[in-house]
Amino acid sequence: MRYPFRFGAEGSPAEARLGFPQADAEDPGYWVCSFQLYGLEDNRIRRARAPDGLLALLIASGAIRRSLDRLERVSSDAEPWELVFPRHLPFCLGLDFHRKLCKLVDAEIKKEDKRLARQRARK
Repeated sequence: MRYPFRFGAEGSPAEARLGFPQADAEDPGYWVCSFQLYGLEDNRIRRARAPDGLLALLIASGAIRRSLDRLERVSSDAEPWELVFPRHLPFCLGLDFHRKLCKLVDAEIKKEDKRLARQRARK
């Protein structure tokens, strides 16, 4: 998939490119997913590698997301990049911490849902 966007004060054009996961021909049992941020200083095509295709895709998508997070003034005529490349809650700090984050996010979602329901009821 290709996601055109602009960034920086000048609105420099760029494109996030995300490939389809494929079995790794060099290492059976692993999958790779190519990705690229074309139009930035480093145009290299990178490969996310994992034991399954879904994880390779998530790693590649996450790498694009983190790169976009670091850029200033990202915009696109398509959907917002935060929706195209969603942020995922990390597991790298342990399952207990992940579960804690999930509870915090769920509580905030519930709180916002109630606020919006009250707002709709007033109309």
